Amino acid sequence: MKKENLNNKFQNDFNILKDIFSVFKLTNKYYIKLCKKLNMKEIEFQALYLIYISKDKGVKMSLLGDELEIVKSGVTVLVDRLSLAGLVKRRPDLEDRRIMNVIITEKGNEIMNDVFRNNGIFKVSVLDFIQQDEKELLCNLIIKVKEKLESNI
Repeated sequence: MKKENLNNKFQNDFNILKDIFSVFKLTNKYYIKLCKKLNMKEIEFQALYLIYISKDKGVKMSLLGDELEIVKSGVTVLVDRLSLAGLVKRRPDLEDRRIMNVIITEKGNEIMNDVFRNNGIFKVSVLDFIQQDEKELLCNLIIKVKEKLESNI
């Protein structure tokens, strides 16, 4: 009896993981397609998105590296590419001039506004069918899984 319950538990866990992987693959396919359409590398879009959501205050280059999990020299090259494309610009921090912030330009804003305005996945949330309390539960469960994975790395 206990062995059967244990097998059921593992089977349920495997099914959940299989579904998580399926959602990840579908999300990744959409993301790659979007980046190709924008003629951007995935890391460039990720960086531009982080800078975009920071609004006028910008993002510290060190924080950008932490969020994207890339080294300082990689952040410099990435910001150089985005800057060369006219999507972002560097601005010294107002409180500490040794710190460099990256802010989005008008061109970068236009691209991101267009992404959110003209892409179906952003127009109507893929989670619209889920009630607010279910979304909160889902978010908490995802965070829990993420923290467990991070603790094992």
